[in-house]
Amino acid sequence: MAEFMISRLVQQLFTNQLRKLGRSVMEEVEKLSFKLAQVQTALTIADQIQFSDVSVKQWVHKVEDFCYEADSMFEEFKSIAENHKAGDQSTTNTDCSSKKLISLSCIPSSTSSITINKITTACKIIELNKKLDVIISEQKTLAFERSSSTEREPEMTTSVRRYRRIKVRGREKETLALMKELFMEEKRLRIIPIVGMGGIGKTTLAKFVYDHSEVKTYFDLRIWVHVGDSFDITVIAKDIIYGIKGICPNLTELESLLNCVKTLVQGKRFLLVLDNVWNEDRSKWVALEGSLNNGAQGSKVMVTTGNKKVAVMMKATTHMIFLDRLSNESCWYITRSLAFSEGLPVHQFQQLKEIGKKIVKNNCKGVPLIAKAYGNLLRSKSSEEEWYGVLKTQLWELSDVRQSVVDTLLSCYYDLSPLEKCCLLYCSILPADFEIDKDDLIQLWMSQGYLGSDKKSFQRGENCFKSLVMRSIMFQKIETNNFHGNFTKWKMNDVIHGFVRFATRSSKTLKFRTIYATGSDELSNLVNHDSLSKLSSNLRTLSLIGCDLQKLQRGTEKLTRLRYLNLSNNLWLKELPNQLCSLQNLQTLRLNGCVKLRRLPERMEELVNLQHLYLRGCDQLEELPIEIERLTSLETLDLFVVPSSSNGFNKNSKAMKLGDLSKLKQCRGNLQIRDIGNEEDAVEANKAKIVSLQNLVGLELNFCRRNNDSQRKHHVSLALLEALQPPPWLHSLEIREYVGATFPNWLVCLENLTRLVLKDCHECKKLPPCGMLPSLRVLHVEAMGNLETVGPEFFGTSEDEENFSESFPKLKELCFRDLAKWEKWSDFNYTSLLSMSDFSISYSDPESSYTPTPSPKFKYKTTIMPSLVSLKISNCHKLATLPNFIGTKGVLTIHNCPILEQRLQKPEEGMDWVTISDIPNNQGLEKRLAAPN
Repeated sequence: MAEFMISRLVQQLFTNQLRKLGRSVMEEVEKLSFKLAQVQTALTIADQIQFSDVSVKQWVHKVEDFCYEADSMFEEFKSIAENHKAGDQSTTNTDCSSKKLISLSCIPSSTSSITINKITTACKIIELNKKLDVIISEQKTLAFERSSSTEREPEMTTSVRRYRRIKVRGREKETLALMKELFMEEKRLRIIPIVGMGGIGKTTLAKFVYDHSEVKTYFDLRIWVHVGDSFDITVIAKDIIYGIKGICPNLTELESLLNCVKTLVQGKRFLLVLDNVWNEDRSKWVALEGSLNNGAQGSKVMVTTGNKKVAVMMKATTHMIFLDRLSNESCWYITRSLAFSEGLPVHQFQQLKEIGKKIVKNNCKGVPLIAKAYGNLLRSKSSEEEWYGVLKTQLWELSDVRQSVVDTLLSCYYDLSPLEKCCLLYCSILPADFEIDKDDLIQLWMSQGYLGSDKKSFQRGENCFKSLVMRSIMFQKIETNNFHGNFTKWKMNDVIHGFVRFATRSSKTLKFRTIYATGSDELSNLVNHDSLSKLSSNLRTLSLIGCDLQKLQRGTEKLTRLRYLNLSNNLWLKELPNQLCSLQNLQTLRLNGCVKLRRLPERMEELVNLQHLYLRGCDQLEELPIEIERLTSLETLDLFVVPSSSNGFNKNSKAMKLGDLSKLKQCRGNLQIRDIGNEEDAVEANKAKIVSLQNLVGLELNFCRRNNDSQRKHHVSLALLEALQPPPWLHSLEIREYVGATFPNWLVCLENLTRLVLKDCHECKKLPPCGMLPSLRVLHVEAMGNLETVGPEFFGTSEDEENFSESFPKLKELCFRDLAKWEKWSDFNYTSLLSMSDFSISYSDPESSYTPTPSPKFKYKTTIMPSLVSLKISNCHKLATLPNFIGTKGVLTIHNCPILEQRLQKPEEGMDWVTISDIPNNQGLEKRLAAPN
């Protein structure tokens, strides 16, 4: 982290604002720059030593503290300079000027503020230079010369490593897959990456297969090369030659070495293992690969890596073997085989076994390396008391176990860029097992200034996050976002989380700049009792999620450097203080799930740096203040509330109108528009120009019922919906509470739409031609009370057409729910749903449920829904049969359908058992029909 902070600090030194302060100031700046360069050089070495040398670790944290202090100083200077400039440009507005120059109000009128600023800045930089002198002095007392032993130079010993015979437990499936790949006859050289986090057993599995008797017989040549961090082609080529000939070559030129490799493998079926590869540079790989293409048919290169980017770089993702965690049983097998010596009395074994299993369950996390480390630790302990002591001690408090884990993870850590290291280590502030939205995490990084302050900062954060995800489950996908269907919830790998907590355990400044609480009673009481003023003025990030806050009291305005504020899920929070708008550095404001929040504070236009405003779940929010349209930096607004006439919907209203959305063209992501329905809204909807929002990904349109005239209501709703046409690149669309009788034509023009939800559209008697949407994967039709028939129009065809092959080409999930009047599903084109993986029918009211009946004229000619993964049918009391095309390879779940359950009983009792008898996981009545999730 310190290495990145230093480089970022250097970038701030030579700005035009500093140069304007004169030569004396710049002389101090140049001194500071020179000293920072000295420290930066030492940090390159210290970064590799700090995990094994406590004194170096402490020195690194001192450098970090210095960087944060200097960053705050330069930020304060920048703010004063910008406010002074803004004051000069606003002389006609006295009130505005007085507010923006308040930070300079203490300067006597007889003294030039610019002169004072020069003196103050120069003094502060001199003070920074003095502190840096102390840091450099301490640096000289540390043994940095030991770095020569820690630098990972290429060695000729890599290919001559010897391994004892390895036993593999819990990897039977992966072993079979790997063996299958190895024995594939193929003319082209096949690359087989084995990917997984450090310590997961990649090298162990590769060595086990490498030494397998059938593999030895199949391949003419077998070569093992340990690559490591440095992908030095010269060294690797020498190792390959040594592995084949058994002697070191006398060649030094790379071209000669590669030609030698090409000659040695020519006409030979070989297996080359490249162990522990981190290189992402394709040019290096292409140079080496060119010398390997002369091998005989069936030659393979097996690569172990902790970075998925390596597999992508080698264009080998198709053949990738991914190693996940082991079961507790497999981990216990590893620990037990090392912990217990031969001849141990049976009674002693039984006493220790249960304790050992608990140790493995609580601490091994499915990682073989940790299981092995615990086995080695427990081998020296023979009493129950000693084993209980290990059980009660956290993994990171046991030096022997911790060092084994740290040593393995360091390869992955060192491979990160300075920015990636910084962002990863910042994740230590997150609670263990905490699930977080990707955008939320990026905004946390932004709040610390890691990503810069330009327009590309968010994209920089996305690239950093993707890179960390590619490095073998540093982050794990947890759930699917309910709005647009993509995975957005992530949880940090618990082993990696423990590592970053260990790496930052001595860092104090990071904690002073961030408060991240989730449901903390102590913190909620602190904030509720007028104690915001006690928080550090250096605070950049304040997250109080679900802390039972009722209001934010005095002290908010003192957090002048705050860039991120998260008050989500505070169910009793009714209002926000106007002082909140004095936080001019605020970038992100999250208020999701504050269900009692009625309005936002006035003066929102003062939040000039606000980029992300989250309001979804603020169910009682009545309107948005008109000042929001003036936030030129705003990129995210996930909720827009259409004001009702009772709240002052008139020309003088201070609330944003629907048409004002056209002024937020830079907004991206997902948007929910709520309370659509006024006649006046139709005029405003045309002004909104939703179709021009280029960065919109998901759109939810929620109508409200304000007009009792049914015919007039239909006309107004249709006009509104037609005017709210989204951009053609939209991915997700939800339409709720729509009271029109038909849907607009633009619906079938959304060629990129992957998810469509139609809910509570009670006046609609026919569905739109959804089958014409070429990218649609998920379709939910729910609570459409007047829908009676699903006919050919659903597929986008007419009555006399027979070819439905283009309908729903990519549909995977289809759900019908709460369709009380649905009587007939005519001309059900089964062939159009060949790609479906999830089909669901459900009714809330069992008394009004009907059995959808396909057209009798259809004759089954093919297997339907071959990709079906899950079929769920619930609360369909009158449903009697399932169609014959059911062929799911997944799970069949039937709940509260008595007639259907009776007919699907085992063969001697049920008439239709044959319909589901081939479904492996039918949980069906012989195996018991599954209950709902």
